[in-house]
Amino acid sequence: MIINLIFITAMLLSASAHHAEEPEDLRSRAIALLEAEMYSDGQYSAEAAFALMAYEPEKASKELLKMLEQGEGGAQFMDAAADSLASRLDKKMARYAHRALNQKPPPRWAVRLASYTPEKKDLPALERFFTADYVDPGTISLLTAYSKDAVPLLGRILHRSATESCQAALVLSFLGDTSHFGEMELYGKENLCLAWNLAQLDKERGRPLMLSQLESSDQATRRMAVYAMGVLADSAYLAELRNLLSDPDSVVALNAAFSLGFYSDTSGAALLREAAQDSTSYGRNTDRLFARMPSALVEPVFHKLLEKNQGLATARAAAAVATIKDSSSIPLLKSLLADTSVAIQRTSIEALGALKDRSSLDGIRSFLYSEDPVLKTSAMSALAALGDSSSVSVLNLMLFWEPGAYGENIWIRVPIVDALAKIGDTACVPALAVLLGKGDPYLDIRILNFFAKKASFEYLSYVEPRLDDIFPPVRIKAAGAVLAILGR
Repeated sequence: MIINLIFITAMLLSASAHHAEEPEDLRSRAIALLEAEMYSDGQYSAEAAFALMAYEPEKASKELLKMLEQGEGGAQFMDAAADSLASRLDKKMARYAHRALNQKPPPRWAVRLASYTPEKKDLPALERFFTADYVDPGTISLLTAYSKDAVPLLGRILHRSATESCQAALVLSFLGDTSHFGEMELYGKENLCLAWNLAQLDKERGRPLMLSQLESSDQATRRMAVYAMGVLADSAYLAELRNLLSDPDSVVALNAAFSLGFYSDTSGAALLREAAQDSTSYGRNTDRLFARMPSALVEPVFHKLLEKNQGLATARAAAAVATIKDSSSIPLLKSLLADTSVAIQRTSIEALGALKDRSSLDGIRSFLYSEDPVLKTSAMSALAALGDSSSVSVLNLMLFWEPGAYGENIWIRVPIVDALAKIGDTACVPALAVLLGKGDPYLDIRILNFFAKKASFEYLSYVEPRLDDIFPPVRIKAAGAVLAILGR
């Protein structure tokens, strides 16, 4: 009763707040704050520039380019900055990106930005970039933008490292190019990825290469080849896969059991169920297979493991059916909510949330009152996935009756705020407004993100005070939220 009174009082106080500044003055103040943070050359300059891009694109673009030219940040920043600049790409910016390719070597950000407006004349510079001593294989996909013009360069990349050649082969496949089948065939015996790509594009030519991988002295290659034979769904591999169920290498045998499922052959189901009990690296390999399980194996593997608590194997199966979105497992998952194992209950709750099963809402809500913080947070996550507005009133109160944390590892208010934000019901606004600015910057950032997404003018009074926060990321988020609410 006392908690309710405190909560109601807090809501009334927050609802009575008002902002003193006129909207246009507040907008100018928010922009000035972001500009000051951006020009400060501090740790959060880039974050401020990203936030300012939608409102002052010329200033933000200029500053991001300056950071890129000075070599600030790593690959992740360069990619994010290039994508942000591309969102406001004009002819002047495009010309700048193409000129930057003339640097030796061309910078990563320029390669990415230029790919938004691909020009054939870029290819000599791109060749310098993609034939350097080290190339991030993840950047090779940018050549897709150059379509057929990039085929000769991709052909040269086929001769480089296994990872680079694999990415090049994928791009060539996407472009529908057949001119390099001969090279894939030539190098395929030493390169599984090339053999795999060729088998996808031309079953007849790729089949001997794939089968030759089984003779490889490299254990990882052999294992991966067996996995690929299922994904390729070529019945010519069926007899070989059945033979491999008894292979001395247990991972090869496990991969064969998995691959057979693509041919509706369940003869390896028992092997997969047995592997699910294993807690070693062999068992972790099972998790990777379970996340891609073919439909024919769902009942003989997952349903058998979900019929009753079989420890680790059941938890793995529950997590897997959520990943592959198998709704036929829902009745079994619901029955496991009553189990006594926290691990089984947790994975079942999360799976039901991922499967969007609204018939299990009552059962999941009950875990909000659990004494176990793991089950509480799992229930919050599931209810958020289900968009359960009925749980908002309880989650609001939990923000005040729960401790700030359970031990050192579970910060309970963070998942509560995340759940409320994902559900998106405005009934949570007064509670979030009360928490805002109470000394937890991680919560403040999440709450400000919620207010920015909702962009309702009535939330301005909650956001405005945070423009003076002592923590720069909170100030930046607050400025972004003000601008989102006021619009451009």
